[in-house]
Amino acid sequence: MMAHDDNIKSNVVQHLTIQTRSMPFGQGAMRTASYARTEAGKDRFVVKAFKKSGIKIAHLAEDMRIQALCKAFALEFNALVGKRYSIDFMVTAALQVESSSTYAKSGCISLEPFIQGLCQVQQQPPGYFLINDLQGVGGILTDPTVQTADSERFKLSDNNLVVESMKIFSVHECNPYAERWS
Repeated sequence: MMAHDDNIKSNVVQHLTIQTRSMPFGQGAMRTASYARTEAGKDRFVVKAFKKSGIKIAHLAEDMRIQALCKAFALEFNALVGKRYSIDFMVTAALQVESSSTYAKSGCISLEPFIQGLCQVQQQPPGYFLINDLQGVGGILTDPTVQTADSERFKLSDNNLVVESMKIFSVHECNPYAERWS
């Protein structure tokens, strides 16, 4: 099931107005994160924008495929461990930005539900894929990075370091939260 991700489908929305705070609440090596709401609702979201310009919607679509792959891994994991240690991954949306937007430099952004109490954890399952750099609260996770030995997989992701990443992360020490799943 994990060898191919042809079953991952996408939907297209023509127009969505998002209101964001002017200052990001956090940032990583590649993106900034800002609080957001849609014009139509009261639910809180997070908008993530790339720091470097020139990122295309295809790059975000690749990130969404990674997230969907991790969600499939989580379903298999949950079937093995049961509810006590179950995990899940957020569903994200990739959005093309209008030229008048504050995020026009980014070209595109991702949108996902806000998780109260966000923290970072590391996950390190052995084998063909290595999933790392997770953020989340409890068992709800987001922002996975997938390292894979297949150089043809996730080519648009700047985070996939291919075989070299397996060496780098093989010496990683999990924090107590992540050790539950190691």
